[in-house]
Amino acid sequence: MGDTFFDGAAGGIYATEYMDSGDDRTCGLPFCPEDAPLLPAANREIVESKLLGAGQYPRLVSRGGETNVVHYDTRSRKILGQMGFMFHVLIGMRAWKLVLLFFLSYLTSYLILGGILFLTHDTSPKSNDFHGVHTYWEAVVFMAYTMTTVGFGNQYPKHPQASILPLMSVVFGLLMDAFWLGVIFARIASPRPLRHTVLFSQNAVLYKSGNDQRYTLSCRLVNLRVRYPWVDLSIKMSLVLFDQANMKLKVIDLKTDEECSPFFDLPYEVNHVVTNDSPLARLVDNKELFEVERGEVIVELNGQDPITGNCMKKRFSYISNEIVQDATFTGVLRELNSNDEEGYEVDLTKFHDMHIIAGPEAVGKAAVAGGTYGTSSTTKA
Repeated sequence: MGDTFFDGAAGGIYATEYMDSGDDRTCGLPFCPEDAPLLPAANREIVESKLLGAGQYPRLVSRGGETNVVHYDTRSRKILGQMGFMFHVLIGMRAWKLVLLFFLSYLTSYLILGGILFLTHDTSPKSNDFHGVHTYWEAVVFMAYTMTTVGFGNQYPKHPQASILPLMSVVFGLLMDAFWLGVIFARIASPRPLRHTVLFSQNAVLYKSGNDQRYTLSCRLVNLRVRYPWVDLSIKMSLVLFDQANMKLKVIDLKTDEECSPFFDLPYEVNHVVTNDSPLARLVDNKELFEVERGEVIVELNGQDPITGNCMKKRFSYISNEIVQDATFTGVLRELNSNDEEGYEVDLTKFHDMHIIAGPEAVGKAAVAGGTYGTSSTTKA
């Protein structure tokens, strides 16, 4: 057995992660470098024979980490009408909608409270209850000043009874401020964008190892925030199969070989050994089954952000045309040779590269890397 190697660094890599060109842009940028196809057309033909299938079926987890599930129901579910859900709905709302709702909530409060003051108090020029408040819009401005604790200024109540409504509006304004500060802080502190700081290998690989030459399914990942490792990190690997008879998706756990908490500031490989009792055993022996049963391998990371302590979740998946048989990952770790620095360097330009393990009939043929894109180069540990 021999192996051949192709250096795919010329294409670069994605800065964070990547997805199919048909997925939504979830990188949070006006332009999204994650939209490029996963494999260039020139390389796709070469690796075709090594893939477990064509991947022409829907996936449960998109490459952006979102779950591809839509709930259909003819009944209207008024989530915003229930106060218990309102805070969480606002946190997950699109930014422009949240900003618009923020200004509208305060503007509406000023207009309503100003109208209540104008209708319930004497605002005539001769014997009005407030100095400087004679019209509806002056009442609105007075209530706005009062709620924002700017002070009465040239507009103020003339007797104690007229002070009741302004005092109530101050308390209401404090409650609104506390609510919106909570929403803003929750949005800023949300760990959701941090899922893009974990880079997964573009493809998973299947290779034989050990004395018994069993297949091992492996994918590679690395934390791009080297100085901020996840806390209490755990990794779970699952296999999703489609039961056509019952029209159900079955999720089956795949046992991984990790014995301790993953240290994935360095490139870390999640491995599942395909033993005889593994759910993958029959699918690897008969590649057509992987495509027929819509096989999808999902890798899920759970942990905490070391800065805020918030819980974080990251999902990634591989379907049949993203799993390469008889291939291993290229080594990307090397020791720093500089006299001024010590440690290790990770060459991210080769993070997606693979060795294709060739049989005797394939020796001398070109093997390819997974196809790489982006601008990032190296990260130092």
